[in-house]
Amino acid sequence: MPFKKILKRLFTSKRTSEKSEVRWVSAAELIPGPIQHERLTEEQMMRVQRLHTRVTPIDGMSLQERIDSLKRDFHLERELSLMEKIADVCEQAFRELESLTLEQRREIYGLAIMMSSSTATEVLKHFTPRTITIDQAKHVLGLF
Repeated sequence: MPFKKILKRLFTSKRTSEKSEVRWVSAAELIPGPIQHERLTEEQMMRVQRLHTRVTPIDGMSLQERIDSLKRDFHLERELSLMEKIADVCEQAFRELESLTLEQRREIYGLAIMMSSSTATEVLKHFTPRTITIDQAKHVLGLF
């Protein structure tokens, strides 16, 4: 299932002002921003390739889509580090929760993405589990 479909089922936060106000919007409402970085450094490309290997079985995003997405982020290094943290959390959750289906892994991935820009309390207000339990969701959120 492509990454965009995962996000369409979830909600994500979006900064709406310089005061870092956060409001929850459907992922379908998000519009890609302009390219901020024409090129990634060799080191960034290596990191993106490693990240891609780790998460593509879950999100289905192509390497070029991932690169293009990161090029649009104003804070490329911060976003790349955050995506690496999300991958770390997911891998730990997959090990600890064991025997998860692909759909459960995708739901955990989406939950980790939500958590990356909010608090556990806020995420739980907006999260409705489909394939994992609330206890499993809380466990994942506790890994951040």
